[in-house]
Amino acid sequence: MAERKPEERQDADPGEGVHNQLSGQVRGPVVQARVISGGVHIHTLGDDSGDGPRRLRVFDHPRKRGLLLRRWVRRVAHAAGTGVVATESDDWTYRLWEAGSGLHLHSFRRGGPSEGMAFSPDGELFARASVTGKGVDVHDVRTGVEVAHAFQSWQVMAVGFDPRGELLATVGFDGAIRVWDADGGRQRYTLERAWGDNSHRAVVFSPDGRFLAGVGYRRRRMPADAAEAGGTAATELRDRGDVTLYDAATGEAAYTATMDGWFPRIAFSPDGCWLATVSDEGVQLRTPATGEVAHRFRADRNTRIAFCGGAVLAVGLVNRVELWSTASGALLHALHRDGLYPEMAADPAGTVLATVEHGSQICLWDLAQGQLRARIDFGTQVFAPVLTPDGGLLVGTARNQAELWRI
Repeated sequence: MAERKPEERQDADPGEGVHNQLSGQVRGPVVQARVISGGVHIHTLGDDSGDGPRRLRVFDHPRKRGLLLRRWVRRVAHAAGTGVVATESDDWTYRLWEAGSGLHLHSFRRGGPSEGMAFSPDGELFARASVTGKGVDVHDVRTGVEVAHAFQSWQVMAVGFDPRGELLATVGFDGAIRVWDADGGRQRYTLERAWGDNSHRAVVFSPDGRFLAGVGYRRRRMPADAAEAGGTAATELRDRGDVTLYDAATGEAAYTATMDGWFPRIAFSPDGCWLATVSDEGVQLRTPATGEVAHRFRADRNTRIAFCGGAVLAVGLVNRVELWSTASGALLHALHRDGLYPEMAADPAGTVLATVEHGSQICLWDLAQGQLRARIDFGTQVFAPVLTPDGGLLVGTARNQAELWRI
């Protein structure tokens, strides 16, 4: 494979637009805010007991006139192994930051509508849609040097590592899943499906690395409710979402679960014992090995799901979050708030749940008690909350910045 030059590092402008961006609710008065290469390091008074949320970092993206229309950070990610934060902004740029100091490390451009980013499980590698949009570039997190390039002729819409960090899976706009060696970019196999009426749209590895779940839809001609004149049964085109589990090592299909509606949302439990799907048929909780449905829960197409450890599944509805036991299928708690959005995230230990309220607030819930623990008002629209293993809350905002809080 020919060696490719690393992209030019694009440091954020540290001085522009920082003075008016410390508007989140911070526990304790701000006594000093200083700029570090585009990040903002915030010091607060008070003890370190952790009895409430405190904002630790603001990762501020550059404001270039005429380039950004909405100035939103839509996606964020946290590398547990290295403590590095990744952000994806509407200026088609991925940025890596050092969470401890707020230091801006690297910037990488992506091409056109391509999207997708992921850290390897050890946090040492960062994969993202390439600058051409056709393929994925893999970088060393610390140096920013490209260590692998997986080329494909179609633009990328999703990317993910397997739990061991050995395989990299991509989904292209042609509806195919491609699996690569993370080290070197050699293609292992391709799972092809015709574009349009039979395509993959997302891919997820199971936590044990045994399965690769391809999410998509199939447009099929189904019997209509009424019959045509003359007794001939009428038919109509209907979207049928599906989830296919493949053997991650070989690409051989194990089974396909089909359901009504557009392509479903899915999530594996952290222990790998459960696979949850969301479709127009509601939430279905399955055993990954067989695809057998163990429990069904009420849901609609706006529903989000999150596993809180392996024992609890959170089902996000409008103004309500339901916590269900994965073992018994019993309702444990129902969390009610006016303006509660379905979007949410759970911490890896399964003790805290973060939900979005009124689009601009994050609610933190104690899952054991089913009680509201804290609420943070960001004063602007927030996206993609992530709860980190070390007790942090990472969110993107409509101010073209990401914020890191200790909860």
